[in-house]
Amino acid sequence: MIMFFPLQVSRLGFGCAELSGSYNHPLSHEAGGSVLKEPFSMGVTFFDTADFYGENHDNEIMLGKDLKQLPLENVQLATKFGVKRTEGGQFGGEGTPECARQCCEASLERLEISDAVPIDEVCEQRFGNCKTIYL
Repeated sequence: MIMFFPLQVSRLGFGCAELSGSYNHPLSHEAGGSVLKEPFSMGVTFFDTADFYGENHDNEIMLGKDLKQLPLENVQLATKFGVKRTEGGQFGGEGTPECARQCCEASLERLEISDAVPIDEVCEQRFGNCKTIYL
């Protein structure tokens, strides 16, 4: 385990992109849920996703349902945002404050997380006197 303030994070994490078919065929939500239990039972508590994994944000939706089967007080979850696919299948990015707020709020909804710790509290605990940036 690695300690960041009172947060304990497993040394290994589980990248969830493959659950929704980034490089292969996507799993059903039921199959994806059973896959998450295995790494957790072996001590993995950190799961990584992104709002652009899967069709129509399918990865975050799957994780939102499936992580409820685990004790959430022992789970750390990271998601990424701001990556956009163009019509030609290329990737681009958008990092405006409006985009950041919209993406974060949408991810929390898809992940079915209503009690997320505000980012300024996380920064304050980790780094001390932080300047809050309002999005």
